[in-house]
Amino acid sequence: HSSKRPASSSAACNAAGCCWRWRQCACRCCHAHTTAAVDSSGLCVFTTFAWSMENIAPQVDAACEGDWSVDKMLEVGERIWNLERDFNMRAGMTADQDTLPKRLLKDAANVGPAKGRVNDLDKMLPEYYALRGWTADGQITPETRARFGL
Repeated sequence: HSSKRPASSSAACNAAGCCWRWRQCACRCCHAHTTAAVDSSGLCVFTTFAWSMENIAPQVDAACEGDWSVDKMLEVGERIWNLERDFNMRAGMTADQDTLPKRLLKDAANVGPAKGRVNDLDKMLPEYYALRGWTADGQITPETRARFGL
């Protein structure tokens, strides 16, 4: 983790103490926020394989009104994730649908560091929901709603 990380508006990243460069982010929320922000900017999301937010934010800032710093871009990306979640939940999606294919839930990994282990989605989802600022059943908390004006 970078000790020179600027203060982030991302509660998930602050809670996890993540690096501000998404490729090093422990919770991977920054990567999701980056993807959402870049995708919504009109840039091809595949540029993130070559460019970091430090490269992308100045381009968006030059093309658009407002302050488009790295932190602002990540905040926008986080808001997008929450808007998408809100839309999906209002459309009838439930936390039961936050799952993986049965094979990944039942069959142990054959190779790699997880060899012999079965996916721990039942343990990971509550942590993910907490990092996102959602309830245990995947709903957006009132605090998260207030933070993003939802």
